[in-house]
Parts: sequence; structure tokens; C-alpha cells
Amino acid sequence: MSEAELHVLHQRMWQGALQKAKRGELLGKGPVGYVRDGDSLVFDPDEQAQSVVRLVFEQFQRLGSMHAVLRHFVAEGIRMPVRPASGSNKGQLEWRRPHHTGIRAMLTHPVYAGAYVFGLSSQSRKSRQQKRPHRLPREEWLVLLKDRFPAYISWDDYEENQKRLAQNRSLQNSRGSVRQGRALLAGLLVCGRCGYRFRTQYGGREANPSYRCSARMSLYGEPGCQALTAEPIDNEVVRLAMLALQPSALSVSCQVANDVRQQRETAETLWNQRLERASYEAERAARQFHAVEPENRLVARSLEAAWEEKLRAQRELQEEHERFLQDQPQPLTADDQASIESLAADVPALWNADTTTDADRKEILREIIDQIVVDIEGETEWVEARIHWAGGHQTYTRFRRPVHDSSKLSTAGPLIERIRELLESGLSAAKVGAQLNAEGYRTARGNDFSENRVRAVMRRHGLKSTRSLLQSDPGEMQKNEYFISELAQELNIGVARIYGRITRGRIPARRARDGRWIVTVDAAMRKELQEPRKYPLRNKNHKRPDETS
Repeated sequence: MSEAELHVLHQRMWQGALQKAKRGELLGKGPVGYVRDGDSLVFDPDEQAQSVVRLVFEQFQRLGSMHAVLRHFVAEGIRMPVRPASGSNKGQLEWRRPHHTGIRAMLTHPVYAGAYVFGLSSQSRKSRQQKRPHRLPREEWLVLLKDRFPAYISWDDYEENQKRLAQNRSLQNSRGSVRQGRALLAGLLVCGRCGYRFRTQYGGREANPSYRCSARMSLYGEPGCQALTAEPIDNEVVRLAMLALQPSALSVSCQVANDVRQQRETAETLWNQRLERASYEAERAARQFHAVEPENRLVARSLEAAWEEKLRAQRELQEEHERFLQDQPQPLTADDQASIESLAADVPALWNADTTTDADRKEILREIIDQIVVDIEGETEWVEARIHWAGGHQTYTRFRRPVHDSSKLSTAGPLIERIRELLESGLSAAKVGAQLNAEGYRTARGNDFSENRVRAVMRRHGLKSTRSLLQSDPGEMQKNEYFISELAQELNIGVARIYGRITRGRIPARRARDGRWIVTVDAAMRKELQEPRKYPLRNKNHKRPDETS
């Protein structure tokens, strides 16, 4: 009965708390940027604390990832406001260094959009000794009441932030965040065969990037779907993106200039607030020192030391602010703005500028492209791509990619047959390559055919030139004339023995039209070539018979 009563009491208390939560009255400590005022939450009365919270959302909207926001705060020396819930400084505003957990809590908590939520997280038992809270999906929240508190962002902005955070995760169905590297389309390519996203890989001596669809290989152990190097598809998409950006180039440059000015104004406002706070702390310490009785030297010495500490902190902050101003670029003049407007007409020049990083180019492409569906035509050199632009418009394109072997070309059959026809007509390898270039044929890597490349295809596919066959015809050769390879095979000797006598002038020789040697060997020379060596090849343990031991 006692256990039953405890269970009933627990359920009644839980139902009471749930009913209070449904009215939006069950509140705890307010998050960063809020303080509790009775049964509601209001903005933190400190203006600097409010400015820092708003800056988190502004920078996430501009940079697109939590870690980028963290790097920005660290680079600018911005501190995070915190009001401890316990300790000697309970409820007092403190400034601590920024960290990833705090920024993530701001971006994911719906209270910053003015909503009251109860049942946002739950505890699951990972082991007998530990319970770990985890965030629940929105459909499992017990209470969600919108427009209950003052908001830093709108609910639509909160929804967009959650979508962007989900896309930044490195999963098969998400684009991932922008990272360093030369592959400009990382996270945008989708396989046209299986629907999964391509993964970016860097390999080789020069770390050349490539895109590979390896989802089915990782999930089911099946062979990979598609793979292609990054350079050809990057160049094609960038070409189309430049065409798409040309009509709006001027508006884009003006927007960039406004964003830079707004960022500088926001940073300067935060610095002024920090300087104002440091000045207030120094003046407050001075008032405390002057308010003490001069005879009370024990207290006066402590207050004097605290005053000096505040003055020192104020001087250091002023010096840091001066260094910050020196590192910032100068404001744009009218001439600078005119230069920007003239440069905006040439978007490719801005794209290829030395100051534009690969991360900047990726951000530009992600702003105008939702995804790119890629489908390679078999194992050939042709690739089909359909670009889904932001707004719903689509663009179809077809381009070439390099392959490793000429047999994988879509024109492999006609190419091999054409080389065979040209060789049978008596053309040399160099003239065959020139003719192929004139007819529009290209190698597996998209290059022109040279003599060496034609010979490589001949060796790979077993093709032979009729010129060498005509030269080896006995009807066109003189009496006692042989090719070196044929003579060595007939006499069962090495070709080095024949070449040695050619260099010493003991065997007459001439060049054929295909470059091979033709030698004239009579019966006496044939007998000499067939005779065994008088002395075998020497080694360190062998001595001639006439050498004394």
C-alpha cells in the first residue's frame, strides 16, 4: 500500500506540473540572454549581453556553420555572457570565453524565437550508473507555445536555422558544412543512379580531388556506383554559374559592400560597449575608494589595489581596441565604390581573384545551387548533369571527362577501326595521329593524338603497321640481307652478338624505312656467328688458361 501511495503521489505531482507547463507557467532559469521576471522571461537588461546573443544569429546567417561562428568570436575577442545559477556570484553577469556547446544551445533552443517548450529533452539509461539526456524530435515535445516571450529571431528564422544545421551534418542525405579543399561541389552532387550524395576524396601525389558515390558500398557491400575527377565537372558548373550571375552582378557586389559595412558597425558597437563597461568599472572602483574613511587603512589599501586593477584592465582594453582598428580595412570611399561597381560587371575576374578563397567560392555556389544530379553514360567519357538552381529552375548539361583507357571511349570501336584502316593504307604513326586529329578524334584524356599515343593504342590493341610488313617482304630485300631479329632467331643466337659486329664494322648494315636494321651476312659470317665463344663470360672466380695461378 505504501508503494502504491507513493506511485499515486508521484503521478499526481507529475500531472500538476504538466498542467502548469501547458499554461506556460513552469519556468526554470532563463538561458543566456534572458532573465526570469516572475512567471515569464524577459531580455537580459544588459545591452552588451543582448548584442552578443544577436551577433550569434547574425554570424550564423552569414557564415552558415556553428564552428565558423566560434572561430569568428575567438578571432574578434568576443566573450559570452553568463549568469551562474549557483555559487558566490549567483545571478551576476560574467563574461567567459566562447565555446561550441554554448553557441549550439543558442541556435537550437526555441526560446530565442519566443516559444515556450516543455519536454524538449529526455533521459535514456545508457548503463545502470548513468542517465544521459538527449534532444527529442519536435513531434515528441510535450508542450510548444509560440509567441510567449520576447524573441531575438522570428520562428521562420528558427526553422531555417534548424534545416541548415541538419544539412551541415556529415551524413549521406545532407550536404555538410563548407570545408577547406579545392573540390568546389562537395556536398552538392547527387548520384543519378542510387540517389545518394557523392563523397569527396583527395588522393595522389598532388592530392587531386575526386567525387565518388560509395554509399551502397558502405551500407550494403555492393560495388560503387560512379566516380569522376573533380576538375571537369567543377569547370562546367562554374562556367554555368558565371553565366547565371552576370545579370545580377551589380546587386551582388552592392550587397557584399553593405554586409561588410554592417559587420564593421556591429563589431565597433560591441567594442564601444566593452570600453564603456571597463570605464564604468574603473569609476565604480574609484567611488568605492573615495567613500572609505582615510583612517581605515586596511580597507583603503584593498580598495586602492582594486581601483588600480580596474584602471590597468581599462588601459589594456583600449590598447587592444586600437590594435583592432589598425587591422581593419579602411572604409570605402566614393572612388572605391565606383571601382567595385566596375568590377562587378566582370564576375569571372572577381571569382579568380587571389583574395577569393575556395571556401568563398563554395559559399557562392551553395547560395545559388540546391543540388546537381550526375549520371555517367556507362563507363565512357560523357557525363550528364542536371543543375537544380535555387528557386526551382533546372539546367541540363553534357560534358567530357578523362578516362584511363581508350577502350572506354564512346568512340572506341570506330577509333580502333579507323586506325587500322589508316595503317593498312601505308601511313606512318605520326601521319595517322594527324589524320585522327583532323577528323575530331581525341585520346582517353581528351588530348590530341601524337605519334607516341598512336603507337600506345597500337600496342594495346595488337595493331601493326603495313610499312614494316612491306619492308620485311623478301621480294624487296637483297641477297643475303636479313633483319637482325629474324637472323638471331634463325641462328639461335643473341642480338647483342650481331650488334657488336655492326659497331666494329665487320657486318654491313643499313636502315629500313621503319627504322629497323638490315644486315648483309654471307656464309662465312653465318658460320662465325654460330661458333661458340672461345672464352666464356668472366667472373671473379674464373681465369683464362694462360693466366698463372
